[in-house]
Amino acid sequence: MGADVVVDPAEVSPYEARRNAAGPRASCVVFECVGVPGVLDSIIKGCERGTRILSVGGPPQGDHLHTLTAKRKGINIQFGGGPSMDHWDEAFRAVCSGSLDVGPMLGHTVGLDGVPAALDAARDADGPARIIVVPGS
Repeated sequence: MGADVVVDPAEVSPYEARRNAAGPRASCVVFECVGVPGVLDSIIKGCERGTRILSVGGPPQGDHLHTLTAKRKGINIQFGGGPSMDHWDEAFRAVCSGSLDVGPMLGHTVGLDGVPAALDAARDADGPARIIVVPGS
């Protein structure tokens, strides 16, 4: 899906991996799509000066951010407001017409009889990211 470098942040600092791949002066954009408390704040603390963060996650209960750290680093944080209805319609037409291939984003396809096993697989950290239920397959 376009990633240049993929790392497991439990094993390697993503910021160090980016510096090694792109150099310390390269601009950095971080997409935060997790929605778990502490993730956005850990990005603020760990990222380079001048980083742009696009946050579409966000825990339902809210979060605590070190805004002074973000200010000192000159970080630009943009929070997503969701796509407009026109965007949903455009995306729907693109998927239905086949002009947008969503295959790389699919993890596993099951029929109705495969739903119980698919739900078990989804609970596993190594399971498929997305499961599509196709009745009659």
